[in-house]
Amino acid sequence: MAATMNRRDFSRVLALGLGAASVRSVLAQSTARRLKIGHTGITWGFAPKDAEQAIKDVASLGYYGYESFGNVLESWEATGGLNVLLDAQHLPLRSAYCPVNLTDATKRTDEVAKLVRWAKLIKKCGGSIAVLGPNSVPRASYDFAAHKTDSV
Repeated sequence: MAATMNRRDFSRVLALGLGAASVRSVLAQSTARRLKIGHTGITWGFAPKDAEQAIKDVASLGYYGYESFGNVLESWEATGGLNVLLDAQHLPLRSAYCPVNLTDATKRTDEVAKLVRWAKLIKKCGGSIAVLGPNSVPRASYDFAAHKTDSV
C-alpha cells in the first residue's frame, strides 16, 4: 500500500525538517571545537635560515601558531628579531624548543643564562612557553642517583 501525503502534511514535514536542520546548524556552531593547532619549525630544519620558509609555509597552511627554537630566536635578533617575520605572516609564536644541558654542573651558570635570554626572546615575540629539551646521556651506563645532586 502506497502512502499518500497532501500538501499540508508535506509543508508541515518540510518546515519541521528545515527547523531541525537550522537547530542542528546552530548547535554545531555553538559547540564547535576550540582546538587550536600550531606547527613546529623542526620540519624545515634547526638552522636559523630555515625559519623564514617555515613561517611562510605554516602561515599559508592556516595553522594557529608556530614553535621555534631558542637558538633561532637569538640568531634572528641581529636582524630585528623573529617577530618581524612572524608579524609579516600574521602568525603568533606560541613556544620555543630550548635544548639545555641539565647534567653537567660545570655548565650550569651558562645554561641558566642562556635559558633566561631565550625566555626573554620568547616573551618579546609573543610566546609564553619554553619547551626544555634536556641533553642526552648514555642510558645504559648513566647512574641518575649518582648525578642527581649535580643536575639542574
